[in-house]
Amino acid sequence: MPADRLLEYIVQHHSAAFLNTLPPLTFPHQLGPGTRAFEIVGAEMQHQQQGLRHQDVVLCRRMDLAQPNLRVHRIYAFVTQSRLMVRRLSERRPDNVLKLRADNPDYGTEEFALEQALEIWEVKAVFTTHLRPPSTVEERVTRLARQVEELLARLG
Repeated sequence: MPADRLLEYIVQHHSAAFLNTLPPLTFPHQLGPGTRAFEIVGAEMQHQQQGLRHQDVVLCRRMDLAQPNLRVHRIYAFVTQSRLMVRRLSERRPDNVLKLRADNPDYGTEEFALEQALEIWEVKAVFTTHLRPPSTVEERVTRLARQVEELLARLG
């Protein structure tokens, strides 16, 4: 869902006619029926140049609202009356209150009553245009792997 159409989606999320006007996305793999794509707005789920970035697009699978099988540590998109909130589930209490946290430590954990959700989507994949260079550790591991291959080639 493009960020500029999010309010329209919140108002018309139940309208089949509206849903049929959404632009289709085609990927080499399918997440199954009931897949939705939402654009990330903000940096709540980004930490140390990793995670979900502003303008990334998350691909989500719809959860059954009557009995959502929510799992701790997974990322979910919650559609409410006023916003789309993408957060990591840190705890589900017996009174159906969820503790949700942003990956960015500058944002606090918040409690969310499950009945506030119009829809719940499990984030299954992300489309990003940000290509991050390898970290120093990744570079060292790659260099060591190459050196091991060279040594094995000399021995063999």
